Amino acid sequence: ALYYGVYSTVSCPFSRFIRADMKVSSSRYEWKYSDKADVYANLNKGELALYYDTAIWSFAGPIDGTRMMFQGESTADITGHDYSYRSINVDLRRYFFFFDYYTFAFRLAGGRIFGRDRDSFKYSLGGFDSLRGFGYDDFEGEKMFLASAEFRFVTIEGIKFGFPLFFGIGGIGGVLFADAGSAWDGKYHARRSDGSFDDLKTDFGFGFRLALAPAVSLKLDFAWPYNYKRLGSMNGFFSLGIDY
Repeated sequence: ALYYGVYSTVSCPFSRFIRADMKVSSSRYEWKYSDKADVYANLNKGELALYYDTAIWSFAGPIDGTRMMFQGESTADITGHDYSYRSINVDLRRYFFFFDYYTFAFRLAGGRIFGRDRDSFKYSLGGFDSLRGFGYDDFEGEKMFLASAEFRFVTIEGIKFGFPLFFGIGGIGGVLFADAGSAWDGKYHARRSDGSFDDLKTDFGFGFRLALAPAVSLKLDFAWPYNYKRLGSMNGFFSLGIDY
């Protein structure tokens, strides 16, 4: 399979905290076979997003303020071999910093995809940065929501090494978290007849953070899925990036 294309992005700030981004892209997917004709499809897409961001950042990531994103995207079937779908997405984040070392972080995200080829571009949840008590991309659907709450804390502000290394690493800390969300098609069913969760998925856990560079951390998370009736087996995820 081959995937290639081009894109162009324009950003327009309205104030210190508000901006709009527009992105136009055109890409091509190709599948080559030895026993049958090759298959290809094009993706011509336009995206428009509005951002509101008052977040205050530390070395490890955002610690206070608000971040919001509202996005819409649509494709155009120009040649008759082009994907066709539309989607709307929202992502809201709020941070509360207190006592110089602690942060409460909350996230609420959701989206829906429409159109002829929506089955090829479904949302997926599961794994790091989403539902951490489940496997990577365990759930997919045309509709999605995700809610997360975290208590973040710093245990060591930094470590600095002398001769012969002369380098330092950033903060070392941890996080306690809980996630709830769903990705589904058709009608939503939160619970089964026995009271356990159906489309609704929840988990909770803890993790460790090691800041390597500004806004880049090593993350190790351990989480347990919970369906109201019982606790599932622990899942562990190692990742590199920033917290939401």
